[in-house]
Amino acid sequence: MPSRSPADATRFTATGPHASSSLHQFTRSATTTGAATATEAAGIAGGETPQKRIARLREDARMKKMEKITLMDKLYVHGRVWADWAHRATAFGLIGATILCGGVTVFALTQMIIYNRGLKKKYVRPHPSPPPSYIIYSVSAEV
Repeated sequence: MPSRSPADATRFTATGPHASSSLHQFTRSATTTGAATATEAAGIAGGETPQKRIARLREDARMKKMEKITLMDKLYVHGRVWADWAHRATAFGLIGATILCGGVTVFALTQMIIYNRGLKKKYVRPHPSPPPSYIIYSVSAEV
């Protein structure tokens, strides 16, 4: 028989408010006013689905958060986005320029080697035998 301790009873039980909870758990007092309260009461009474309620609550929370953001915070965030884009463009531009310069270098080096080999074949004629004054005799030491 499974144990019946309070720890086991609540181990897999949800403890937070959920979209499928009943209405009486989330009603506000008459003293609470505001746009969020009016939209929540209208949404719950209107029979909205849990997904729609979650989306609406998230949007309300996002709007409340946006009200607290100052102009400097907005400028800071947009400046960071712009700086991130500029950094990414600069980095990719430098990487691309490096690859392009490497390709041009390899192409130029290959062309110079081919051109110089062609000049060597064209102007340097091999001699059948070197002149006698340039012959170097090697003396081998036999012991």
